[in-house]
Amino acid sequence: MWICRRCLATWPLALGLIVAGVGLRWPLATPWELALWLVPVTVEYIAVHLRWAPYSASRTWLFGAMLGIGLGRTFHRYVLQPTDLVAWIALSSVGLVCGLAAVYHFTLKKRELK
Repeated sequence: MWICRRCLATWPLALGLIVAGVGLRWPLATPWELALWLVPVTVEYIAVHLRWAPYSASRTWLFGAMLGIGLGRTFHRYVLQPTDLVAWIALSSVGLVCGLAAVYHFTLKKRELK
């Protein structure tokens, strides 16, 4: 049976969001806790997309689970207070940095194809 590797890599994210959603009674995540979950994932994403590190499925699973928990905890902060500055800064900074790394990766790839 053929299964896409990228599809398999997204299940930890979904699992982490479900775990964080079920645990809405957890204490509110501190900014340092969010950084603990989100910064290593962001650094790994940048390293792979800038070709500083090769792709590794096991590393993707580990960091996918960390990202799921970190985003779930961030979403928990947002649900309790939609104007929470910590949640908005965490989401926008991770999204912006990873988005820029992805754009750079694909423009570099396009240049190599020419």
